[in-house]
Parts: sequence; C-alpha cells; structure tokens
Amino acid sequence: MFWDDEKLVNFIKTEFTWYYPKWAEIEPFIKKLDTSRYMLMHFYGGIYLDVDVECVTPFDSKGTAHHHH
Repeated sequence: MFWDDEKLVNFIKTEFTWYYPKWAEIEPFIKKLDTSRYMLMHFYGGIYLDVDVECVTPFDSKGTAHHHH
C-alpha cells in the first residue's frame, strides 16, 4: 500500500477526525509521516517495514489477522 501526501492527509481527516487538528501542527513533516504509520497500522493492521529492512525469517500470517476493512 502506497500513500502520497494528499491521500494521507485525507485519510487522517476522515478516519482520525478527532486527532487531525493536532496532527496538522506537527513539524517537521517527517514527524507527521512517522505518526501516520501508527495510525495506518491501527486502522488496517498488518506489518510495516521500511525500505531498508531485510527479512531473515518468514512472517507468520496468523499474527496479522486483524483487519478493519
């Protein structure tokens, strides 16, 4: 799943309406992105990996069964 800035802002406005005003004040923007990862994980579940991560053992799909949608 890939997110551009506009899509991310719309997601926060829609799904985390109560938090959006505080989130919008966060500076620098990279800190907003860091915070957004937790929101996305909370909403969608799953596993987050940064692009510089190498998996050395397989994931157990049983641990990622929580889905909002």
